[in-house]
Amino acid sequence: MGCRDLTDRGVAALLRSGGCGRLRGLHLGWCGVSNRGVAMVAARLHGSLTALDISGCARVTDAGVTHLVSRCRLLKVRLPTPALVRAPARSRTD
Repeated sequence: MGCRDLTDRGVAALLRSGGCGRLRGLHLGWCGVSNRGVAMVAARLHGSLTALDISGCARVTDAGVTHLVSRCRLLKVRLPTPALVRAPARSRTD
């Protein structure tokens, strides 16, 4: 279920490596990536990226997603899943 140890630093290293300039899909779901890492992805892969999974990336905010979709026109983003909210228990009246 993802790797919390992969952070913005790891994304930067991946993007610096050769051969990822035409990358079309990237799964970063449940990683420790933040808006900064997402911005690096957008800057490097804006012309090729069509799929990006950032589900469960709690450090990616609305601002990060907005930046992504403004730069990566071909992108389909998998948004973080909101936390399940448990309804309060109803009190019984007899």
